[in-house]
Amino acid sequence: MLPVIFLLSCASEPAPDPAPEAVPTATPPAAALPPPQSASSPALPEAIPPDAFTDLTDEERRYIEGNWKLLSAMRDVRIRPAETLEKMALTQGMTVVDLGAGTGYFTFRFSRQVGPTGRVYATDIASGALKYMQALIEREAELGTDYSNISLVKNPLDGTGVADGEADVVFVCSIHIFSHLDMLNHTPEELAAGDPVALMAAGRKAMIQSIHDTLKPGGRFVYMEGRPGSHEGLDLDADAISDLFETFGFVEVGQHGHLEKMDMLVMQKPAAQ
Repeated sequence: MLPVIFLLSCASEPAPDPAPEAVPTATPPAAALPPPQSASSPALPEAIPPDAFTDLTDEERRYIEGNWKLLSAMRDVRIRPAETLEKMALTQGMTVVDLGAGTGYFTFRFSRQVGPTGRVYATDIASGALKYMQALIEREAELGTDYSNISLVKNPLDGTGVADGEADVVFVCSIHIFSHLDMLNHTPEELAAGDPVALMAAGRKAMIQSIHDTLKPGGRFVYMEGRPGSHEGLDLDADAISDLFETFGFVEVGQHGHLEKMDMLVMQKPAAQ
């Protein structure tokens, strides 16, 4: 069986916390926050280096050391965020769930798109990700940029961690939730004793049900993922994901081919069920 590689917000991360819970997270890290290189407002907040943080667990530090550079604009060439946001058609006042937000590559962009009357739930299973985003939010507030419409949530492995009927959009980017749920939700012993295909199917169904429940009627699920063969462990293309969601009543709105090595799929929850 392939090794587990759980990706958050288009980025690799260490193993998740041992007992994730769907609880809001708002505790800031004790960090000596350096100012950004300029006081202007870039597309994303300036990254905070790991050595600025003074109160982290070993796991949180490993996460931040491995992922803090993922806010780099160099990634824009591959991910093309401006085009992606245009295709998502977010508007002021919307509520967006960034499922597996990582260090916030899309979270902070969503915050600006939905504005002060909107809400962005940045959810992650890794407390290091949440502490990192909290530090960014606080540092930007000191510089006069308001990201108070972002709520940080620690979600379970097979759910969004956000209340039912809350979101206009649930967004997923490269967290492999549909390729690795069997391994993430079970011990090696359970996997060896059980049917991996059945376990994976159960995990996928639980996550899709949670996404369905989190969305408002008429809400959309936006899925961005590397195509099969682009990363070890990926086994489902956009058509297969579409088929899975259709079994839960979703309707495919469309697929976008603007990314060279990634699929972008949009599924809609019916307005009435």
